[in-house]
Amino acid sequence: MNGLSILLISGPLAVGKTSIREVLTARHGYVAVQSSPYLKELAALRGIIVERASLQRLGDALDLETRFSWIVYDVARPQIAAKPEQLLWVVDSVRKTEQVRLFRDCFGSAIMHVHFTCSESVLRNRYDMRGRQDDAVAYEEAISHPNEVSSRSLSQIADRIVDLEQLSSDKAADLVAQWANPISASRDKSRKC
Repeated sequence: MNGLSILLISGPLAVGKTSIREVLTARHGYVAVQSSPYLKELAALRGIIVERASLQRLGDALDLETRFSWIVYDVARPQIAAKPEQLLWVVDSVRKTEQVRLFRDCFGSAIMHVHFTCSESVLRNRYDMRGRQDDAVAYEEAISHPNEVSSRSLSQIADRIVDLEQLSSDKAADLVAQWANPISASRDKSRKC
């Protein structure tokens, strides 16, 4: 399908990925690929209590069970196929190199991977300011989680890297939407999976 554009967003904890996703969906016509409904349904089937930590552990287990393919084949592909008229999609939290590779294998040049970054002091401050109950662990513990370590390394394979030190979520989303303009005739958007 010509015109399909899928943004993969990565970056460290508290960098602003969710805020950027919200601007992309509100102002630029993107639809977010949602993994939580899939995880919640699977958790219920497996008798797992549905809470943030248990869903994170389930996602980690699925990464191992499926070699990271569940997010592409069981979540993204069905959601995108269900709305063929929707051309702009965003996945706001890829965490592993293998996930990015599988998205590229499946969707080809429809994929653009943008990695967001910021100084450690700003990230720590944002983390502390969020004050969310699910962030009850100390910052040092949160950033040492294997998913966080892996997510931070995705800057090495990203198409673009954006420093959010001085850039607002609104401006960052506008910039990313401009880069990912699906009208470009030079990009082949054919689906491979």
